[in-house]
Amino acid sequence: MWTFDNEFKPLWTYRGNPGHYPWPYDFNGDGKEEFMCGFDLLAADGTKVWSLQNVAGNEHADCLQIGDVNGDGQPEIIFGGPTDARGGVTIATDRNGKEIWRNADMKESQQVVLGKFRKDLPGLQVFGLDRVDRGRVTPRDALFLIGSDGKTIWKETANTNGWGTAIHKVINWDGKHTAMVLAHKRGRAIMPKLYDGKGKVISTFPTEGNAMISDLTGEGREQIVMFDQAKAHVYANGPCNLSKSPSAGKPVPQPKALYNFTRYGSGEITAAEIKAESSGK
Repeated sequence: MWTFDNEFKPLWTYRGNPGHYPWPYDFNGDGKEEFMCGFDLLAADGTKVWSLQNVAGNEHADCLQIGDVNGDGQPEIIFGGPTDARGGVTIATDRNGKEIWRNADMKESQQVVLGKFRKDLPGLQVFGLDRVDRGRVTPRDALFLIGSDGKTIWKETANTNGWGTAIHKVINWDGKHTAMVLAHKRGRAIMPKLYDGKGKVISTFPTEGNAMISDLTGEGREQIVMFDQAKAHVYANGPCNLSKSPSAGKPVPQPKALYNFTRYGSGEITAAEIKAESSGK
């Protein structure tokens, strides 16, 4: 991994396994961002601080999620993609790399997103995707939800149309900051769907493709953009004036997550976002 300043002058390099989506975050509050690089935490100068333990050495982190999962006021780290002797697992650690819990209920835990998907449950929940069977004969995957204590809340009856599902968090589709998940690329004739924290389908979309989530108008409500190489389709839950500019022609600050773009979306949730998702305001 190479790190550059804003004039593209190299600062430091690190040789390791960065996974699909490394994530910068100031864990110790010193004003400098550390770097969660796959299973390794790097200091601001690139020095390795710690590594996730008890995972297969030839595996990698598909995605990382950072936030106060258990309500103790400190950020935890959720790893999607690790493998141990039992198969694909979802792991939560504290900021020092100490394991808090390990969920081994999935065949191959892959993409995970973090949020207040269930207001009736304590802490935050992990919404994820399990690649149940990568085979050509019986390809299957399944959505799942894990609680702040690491226990499985529910798991979807396996989707039998493929194992290539991608998921994205949507946080204000309903105007109440309810955390939901968009699942698409589910295979065959299964169209993209928006799910709530109980696995209930909230909306179904008529076009397939890649997906991005954004507040295009600056009014505080997110839209879903489904796109391919030819067209982009914009979906909103209610009236949406796309001719309205949120920035008066000035560049719009980009979400941190857009430094990278893969189906394995790393991310973080702030205290303010947790409050909004919990209260609906």
